Amino acid sequence: MRRMLAVMAPLALVAMATAAWTPQPAAGHFSIVLGYSSTGWSAQCESGCESSWKGSFACNTACPAHVDAEGIVTLAEPRGANPRFSFEVERRPGGVVATSKAGTLWSELAWSCIGEPCRARITEDGVAVLGR
Repeated sequence: MRRMLAVMAPLALVAMATAAWTPQPAAGHFSIVLGYSSTGWSAQCESGCESSWKGSFACNTACPAHVDAEGIVTLAEPRGANPRFSFEVERRPGGVVATSKAGTLWSELAWSCIGEPCRARITEDGVAVLGR
């Protein structure tokens, strides 16, 4: 009986650890060109979206935006996390911060440009500043 317990106890621990671990879905490829200025946001999907889209909106203080496989919207527009990819962008002193909601290999990105408008390519694994 002791021998059986000695064999079963480690197996039970492995089973409990496996049950508690939930794998994250793999990030699929996407590429978005995001632009910002003091008057708003613009974005265009290059690949990995529901369909080819291009969008923009104006706001007085370059308010935060939600970007996903379906487009770009203000945070005031209700939108759940898209399973393909989803992130929020916000202007902060010194640049932009993107916070992942789903489908990326990063949790947060930050970048800045000299002058405006500023454009950057955001993918599942990072950001590349494109300039004007």
